[in-house]
Amino acid sequence: PALLRMQASHMPHADVVIIKEAGHCSNWEQPVAFNAAVLGFIGRHNT
Repeated sequence: PALLRMQASHMPHADVVIIKEAGHCSNWEQPVAFNAAVLGFIGRHNT
């Protein structure tokens, strides 16, 4: 997570979301949390 946050700090509109109980396939492992994060991002950045 520390490296992820450092990388995100260089991207103006990046969000960092850590999904509990999920590894690299969070969309399969925790689809409700993943979809909520994606939809929240889209809602905040939809122009």
